[in-house]
Amino acid sequence: MDNTSIATHCPNKAEGVPKTSKPRWQIIAPAKDFLFKNTDKIYKLSEYYFPEYVKYMYKYVMTDAEMKEIQEFVSKNNKYLKDSKTYLKEYEDAMKQNIIWQKDNYKEIADYLTANVKP
Repeated sequence: MDNTSIATHCPNKAEGVPKTSKPRWQIIAPAKDFLFKNTDKIYKLSEYYFPEYVKYMYKYVMTDAEMKEIQEFVSKNNKYLKDSKTYLKEYEDAMKQNIIWQKDNYKEIADYLTANVKP
């Protein structure tokens, strides 16, 4: 991946970083919103795969606010996910580690990209 493509995949919250891409959570926003608004219908149509949809959301969480949003959804829809708690715990733990990594490394990466990537 060259420097230009690195910049286009970088979240656009850092000062000085080109705003050429959407943050990861925004990319899946239409799917997330649809799932959150149509939970009962989706579960009835796809009961077996429902935990997979939640797992997919975990993969894109990068902030505490996003984590809170998905955790509230999971709590609210426990009736659909209670049999998948162990399965989803692994992905929730990974989500938490991603947030920690983001907090620990974001500034350094954004500073590097700002200094080394030319639009």
